[in-house]
Amino acid sequence: MTSGTDQLDPRVRDGAPSTSGSPRRSHRPVGPALLAWFAAYVAVDAVVAAVQPEGAAAPWYPPLAIGIALLAVRGVAAWPVIVAADLVVAVSLGTLGVAAAGADALVVAGQAVLFVALAGRALARRRQSRPADAVTLLGAAAASAALGATVGAPVLSWLELGAVDWSEWRTWFLGDLTGIVTVLPAIVLTIDWWRGRGERSAAHRWDASPVEAALVAGIALVGTVAVFVELGGDARHHHGFELLLVVPVVWLAARTAPAPTALLALAINLAAVSVLVVRAPELFDISEQLVSLQGVMLALSATGLVTSVAVSSQRAADEHRRTLLDASPLATVSLDRDGHVSDWNPAAEATFGWRADEVIGRPFPLIDPDDWEAFAHRHADLLAGRGADGVRIAYRHRDGHRVAGRLFATRLLDGSGHPVGAIGLIEDLGDHHQLLQERDRLAAAIEQAAESIVVTDPSARIVYANPAVERATGYTIDELLGQNPRIFQSGRQSPELYAQMWDTLTSGRPWRGVLVNRRKDGSLIEEDATISPVRDEHGELVAYVGVKRDLTVEQELRDQLAAEVQDRASTVAALARVRGDGTLEDIAHQVTAEVSRLEGAAGAAVLWLNTDGSVWHRSLSLSEGLPVVPELLPTGEAELIRTRAASLPGGWAESREEHGAVCRSGCVVPPAAPVTGLVHVPVHVAGDPVAVIAAFTTVPDGGEWARRRLPAVAEFATHTAALITPLIDHHTRVEEIRARIRQVIDEAAFTPVFQSIVDGGASRTVGHEALTRFADGTRPDLRFLEAAQVGLGDELEEVCARAAAAVAADLPGTGFVSVNLSPSMLRRELLLDLQLLAHRPIVVELTEHVAVEDYETVRSTIDPLRPRVRLAVDDAGSGYASLRHVLELRPDFVKLDLFLVRDVHRDPARQAIVAGMVHYAAVTGTLVIAEGVETREEAHELERLGVTLMQGYLWSHPAPLRPSGETPAGAGPTAAGPPAPADRP
Repeated sequence: MTSGTDQLDPRVRDGAPSTSGSPRRSHRPVGPALLAWFAAYVAVDAVVAAVQPEGAAAPWYPPLAIGIALLAVRGVAAWPVIVAADLVVAVSLGTLGVAAAGADALVVAGQAVLFVALAGRALARRRQSRPADAVTLLGAAAASAALGATVGAPVLSWLELGAVDWSEWRTWFLGDLTGIVTVLPAIVLTIDWWRGRGERSAAHRWDASPVEAALVAGIALVGTVAVFVELGGDARHHHGFELLLVVPVVWLAARTAPAPTALLALAINLAAVSVLVVRAPELFDISEQLVSLQGVMLALSATGLVTSVAVSSQRAADEHRRTLLDASPLATVSLDRDGHVSDWNPAAEATFGWRADEVIGRPFPLIDPDDWEAFAHRHADLLAGRGADGVRIAYRHRDGHRVAGRLFATRLLDGSGHPVGAIGLIEDLGDHHQLLQERDRLAAAIEQAAESIVVTDPSARIVYANPAVERATGYTIDELLGQNPRIFQSGRQSPELYAQMWDTLTSGRPWRGVLVNRRKDGSLIEEDATISPVRDEHGELVAYVGVKRDLTVEQELRDQLAAEVQDRASTVAALARVRGDGTLEDIAHQVTAEVSRLEGAAGAAVLWLNTDGSVWHRSLSLSEGLPVVPELLPTGEAELIRTRAASLPGGWAESREEHGAVCRSGCVVPPAAPVTGLVHVPVHVAGDPVAVIAAFTTVPDGGEWARRRLPAVAEFATHTAALITPLIDHHTRVEEIRARIRQVIDEAAFTPVFQSIVDGGASRTVGHEALTRFADGTRPDLRFLEAAQVGLGDELEEVCARAAAAVAADLPGTGFVSVNLSPSMLRRELLLDLQLLAHRPIVVELTEHVAVEDYETVRSTIDPLRPRVRLAVDDAGSGYASLRHVLELRPDFVKLDLFLVRDVHRDPARQAIVAGMVHYAAVTGTLVIAEGVETREEAHELERLGVTLMQGYLWSHPAPLRPSGETPAGAGPTAAGPPAPADRP
């Protein structure tokens, strides 16, 4: 309920709650204002009581209009004013005893309080344009009348007659109900006047023609005269002539707003009562006749109120639709079933040259006569439900030239779901398309530039940074957006330098200099920076652009080159050429290549010591003429290599004779090879030998060569160990993760859970999002990331999606089920299988965090499967990628990111972004779903902004399907526990 004090706050419009925390007070002092209300109430009450025949009960509802309006604008705490005013009038006129007058005053005040408490929210709206408003007002009137009849009739009869009399209950109730409904316009107008202080509302305009007004005025006059004549005759006989008055009431309801309509009904009621008092006072003693007359007047007033509310609601919808069409920057055209124009917005006029009055109701003018048959086929396709999504077209301008564009079209349905026409949005691709191409080329050049580029707004907040900034500073783009560039300052430069820089920039000139900045990890970076102010065509400052080149890298390269020049030793040079990028085999190939270049070397190899006891060499470099041996060493030689590697961590050098004494099969080299000396050095990781680097020669004194080269090969082993340690660790972790993921897949160690997607306005579930909970409690985002890292991401996604689809078949209702899939999983066969398993439409969600390599492939996969399979872009508004997903993919659904939804009712900036997304959705025919809705305030604000589909803890937590086939609902915790911080299928 909305309290009476809330009505004063101008922000309480159309049911929107005030955010101020306290209502706005009147500009006038409270005391004089209440005295004015008191005086108005006493005056109306006294006049009504004074004109009644002696002994007749005064109709209390004219002054009640003042009382209800008072409570609506001043709060229900003002009820003593009503009691006091009623007592003053009753005592001064002597119409009731003191006790009866007090009881009557309390009953009237109680009815006013009850009415305002029940109808406060409907009264708060400036225009009662919703059907629910009429129901609320009539329901509140009935409850208030029931209170008055149930309490007032027996109490007053007992006080006046000494006994309780229930015989007048029906007359009392129907009279009270008629009276409250009759004074509703006066209440609405009083509250409206108090808020606007006399401002005329556009909702109360009179748009009838003079002829119509004269005609209806005549009908009203005839009906009124008929009532006068009827009441002047035998008052006990009704002929129903007053029903003629329904015509002007309904006409006025259809042409104006609720208040003028009910004012006419009020005037008719007052006229009838006046005649009744003057010419047929005995009617007061004929309760059946009075009840009949009251029933007619009640129906008349209620008819006007309900009809005007319905018409006002339809007008509001039409005005909203017309506003959207007129505001659209795209040419928007609606056609009926026969291809005749029914809507033609200003953008269409500007694009094609025809005015709306020249084409409305006529055949589509953009088609040449020779192309009409083909157009008719395309129009039939639209009516059949085969819409056009970004189709390139060329239409004829009024002056004859061709207008190239892109068409987005769909059919229009009536309330029964039957096609009644089609609507199309046409984007002009002339100069705009060329500008877009030039912009895209410029954007690509900036994105791929090696220099760091930062753009700020005039207040020095970062609005753009290219990828080179991430590489140079260690900050991500998301971390930098909205920050001040001082985040890079190292403190190594004086304030005078920055003061001189800003003096130069504010004077309109670019500044150039060397800055010593700090990376995210605390290390320093020296940059050659050029910062320039950017102004628009009016000379207004719009941005600052900074271009910076990393001098640190250049300095490091110079130092490295100097070190290489100083130390020309072959070993150091070879070590410098062995890099740690690539796989284990890549590093082994580099090592063998460099070791084989040692002076006098005839070849080299890297022997891998496997955990199963085997030894093999996949990296072998031999001089020309040396025979190649098998990769896998024989068992005896493998055991010898492993034993020596464990016992001789520093390696060993030997001649061919020494080597041949123990390796009769030749080990790395065949016995017949002309090898004279060999060197073996183990490579240790975490204290255990994992490989052995071997080098051999054919020089005459091979044993001496081996002993001299042992330190060099040992350096290679040490260097290789440093390079491969992280790869070995990574390999071990990868194998562990792979085994864990494989176990999850093979044992189906997961559970599909579902979270409802609801229509907030209709309070009904329209779909569910399928998510996954793993049996070991691992967060879904981490588990899917692990699977992707070991090459099992697609397989895990597929089994989870299939499991969710199979369970979704038992979900209640026929709503869709939404699953998260990577772009690589968008295969026609899989999507069809999921839809068949679920026995319902499916929606594929793509998030901000998923890269789409080929948008065209995604569109070509999804489009033929609609409507069974539709597309949603998740996390919309969270970054550049999600907006690009929306623009490129033209999804069926756009899911607003939790960041935009959180506290949206408190943040105008978030409201603006959401409104923009809603506008985009309305223009493109996309549905908007708000994720993470947790409070009623957020839901109400989103509904106000036009978002109806929502998902969040306010309605349900992600939970498994219950045996009954229903998922838990409500905002409380569920059996599944709190939802994971990041979800996948």
